[in-house]
Amino acid sequence: MLSMAGVSIHIAPEMMKVTPVDEAEMKATRMKRRVYDILSKAAQKPADRKVLLCSYSLPVWFIFHR
Repeated sequence: MLSMAGVSIHIAPEMMKVTPVDEAEMKATRMKRRVYDILSKAAQKPADRKVLLCSYSLPVWFIFHR
């Protein structure tokens, strides 16, 4: 989903804040660390050529509840 043409990822910066407990979980579990890395990179990536070349744009908003 993150690499689909026409999809832009939006995550509020405050949603990506990591607590010490989160850091410990990510150190213990590679999958959680990898998901965090992928989402943070996708949220920071500006609109790329694929989005600009599409006739439509689908925003995806991630909201995390703690």
